[in-house]
Amino acid sequence: MIGILLSKLKTEYQIVSVYLVVALYDDFYRKPCNAMWDFVETRLNGNITVSRKDSLYVGDMAGRKGDHAYTDVMFAVNLEVPFQVPEVFYGMESGKLVSNKTKTILENLFQDKTIFNARKYLMEY
Repeated sequence: MIGILLSKLKTEYQIVSVYLVVALYDDFYRKPCNAMWDFVETRLNGNITVSRKDSLYVGDMAGRKGDHAYTDVMFAVNLEVPFQVPEVFYGMESGKLVSNKTKTILENLFQDKTIFNARKYLMEY
């Protein structure tokens, strides 16, 4: 399966390098911290500038009821990259079209006082 995917990336999109980067420990390389993104962006990206304002992060751990974490949405917040849940990105939820719930997710998340907001803490410090 991986071979087919890599072959398709090479032939259809002219992508010749693919990196698998894994956080082995619960440290600053693991989401929602962004050290791994910074590493890939500065060391493995061939000096290509990433436009974060034109990027989008899609993740399923958004702190919603039923999610076991909020790491994906906080990762996007830490990167200052727009965020969407998969069902919004793909436009479907239980077979029905859905509207973008990201703003509501973020508003609810930041009202939760049990979640540590590092950016807010550092700005106040």
